[in-house]
Amino acid sequence: MNQRSRWKDHGHWQCLAHVPPISLPASALRCWMVGCGSRPPEEERPEEVPEPEVSEVAFIGLPGTERCAFEGCGNAARPGSKYCSRACSNRNARRRHKIRKAA
Repeated sequence: MNQRSRWKDHGHWQCLAHVPPISLPASALRCWMVGCGSRPPEEERPEEVPEPEVSEVAFIGLPGTERCAFEGCGNAARPGSKYCSRACSNRNARRRHKIRKAA
């Protein structure tokens, strides 16, 4: 086993020759620093863990877990906001303006 590198997760590995260790993408075969180690063996690479899907039930009854107010977005709203992101807020504003302009 190469003691100068280890897998952090499925998509990243770390070169331990630095303080703090450098995290690198799995596509990088060698450390980006000159004269450093290489990526750990592929056999030691951990399995990819799928992202858990957010179900409709997760938003029911839990305080602070409202859905994003933009139609078609199923993400959870940010704390203290009706929207999950600034982009959804802007999309909703443009949609409302378009409706008002057409009327």
